[in-house]
Amino acid sequence: MARDIKIIDLFSGPGGLGEGFSAYEDASGERPFKIVTSIEKDSSAHRTLKLRAFYRSFDNNVPDAYYNFLKGNLGSSPEDSLFQDQRFSEHIKQAEREARKLTLGEDNLEIETAIQDALGSDECVLIGGPPCQAYSIAGRARNVSKADYRIEDDHRSRLYKEYLNVIARFQPLIFVMENVKGILSSKLDGANVFESVRSDLQQPCNVTGISPSKGRRQHQYHVISLVCPLGDKEQQDPHNFIVKSEDLGVPQQRHRVILLGIRKDIAYKWDDEFLLSKASKW
Repeated sequence: MARDIKIIDLFSGPGGLGEGFSAYEDASGERPFKIVTSIEKDSSAHRTLKLRAFYRSFDNNVPDAYYNFLKGNLGSSPEDSLFQDQRFSEHIKQAEREARKLTLGEDNLEIETAIQDALGSDECVLIGGPPCQAYSIAGRARNVSKADYRIEDDHRSRLYKEYLNVIARFQPLIFVMENVKGILSSKLDGANVFESVRSDLQQPCNVTGISPSKGRRQHQYHVISLVCPLGDKEQQDPHNFIVKSEDLGVPQQRHRVILLGIRKDIAYKWDDEFLLSKASKW
């Protein structure tokens, strides 16, 4: 039986990207991806993360109490009653281990410890979307009206480096980084932000000066588009990193820049089924 493919989710928000991975079913009906650590600093978003982690801890045997809470019958917060139910104490502990209310850049030691404890020596997939307010077109329009605003002084514009640090330390098999289209036209320190990010993601240890954690080897990455085939020359066009939801059968026009990083030691084997077949050999 294949082992779970462990997912680390950074800058999780309420967990939309992680929900997509955890809900995926393969041809046999199995769900191979398992979120083991999600990191979010916002209190409201973290509460959603914890509640969803609690839900997933039951697999297909979710208790009626969970649905009663959603109906509003158990208070306005899961802490009011649902998380006080001693029948679910182990599930609550599991949810708390997974969903962590921590701040990247401030709580890095605790975050790294949580990830290490969750992974052990296992491989992982890293997902997440570093804050986009500094890059979004709407955000930049608002910032123009602020006296003396400089994107270089906005700490959010460099938070992708916290994501980069985790790649360097834990060397995931693949990573998925999501951001807004505005990143394609943003500049930081006179350089195009997207090109800087893409370049940094290819060689995380060299850029950060961070060595992999014990037992892991240093790797570089191919950073590719989900739209163009691996090795296609069109990969060099930043606009081909835009994924358009309406092209994928989703009934909304949501466009996001998504960078897929594949570790170079496995990239030559890559195809649509590679990750799942790799997991069966761990």
